[in-house]
Amino acid sequence: MRTIFPATILTESYQLENTVKPDRTKKLEEGDEGQTPEVVAAKGIKGLDNGLELVTTNFITALVQGASLMDLVMIFVRSDMDRQVRN
Repeated sequence: MRTIFPATILTESYQLENTVKPDRTKKLEEGDEGQTPEVVAAKGIKGLDNGLELVTTNFITALVQGASLMDLVMIFVRSDMDRQVRN
């Protein structure tokens, strides 16, 4: 089984989703510029062609995936996310 983990995909549905999304979630997504469906598809196909089991399409999702292998990284990422939603 192979899986692609995109972050924000810039679509009409995403715009609709933002109308009901909690402010805390929006705060966490501020640094995510989003990607077009075409970019996500191209990166997904490239990752699959390269034999990856778990494909990420941007730096943040790659960091989170890597953090599962390196729990130390998650300490910093999580503390930054917590700080963002508390302010």
